[in-house]
Amino acid sequence: MVYLEDTYIGSFTSYFNQGVPQCGQDGTLTVTYKAGTYHLRAYTVGGWSSLNWEGTITITAGVCTLQGLTKK
Repeated sequence: MVYLEDTYIGSFTSYFNQGVPQCGQDGTLTVTYKAGTYHLRAYTVGGWSSLNWEGTITITAGVCTLQGLTKK
């Protein structure tokens, strides 16, 4: 489960072992937000007690921004 500024934005069902995915590629999560820097959190499916990743993402207008999530 992925949250941007405490708002649920989606979840993942797969991951990438290597390489960098392309924007919109299967296995990625695409959202549209205004430009700015936002707080981003990701949890395992199954509960709030399993925080796997937390950080910030900076979104630039007119640009696809990729953000990798690495399990803690």
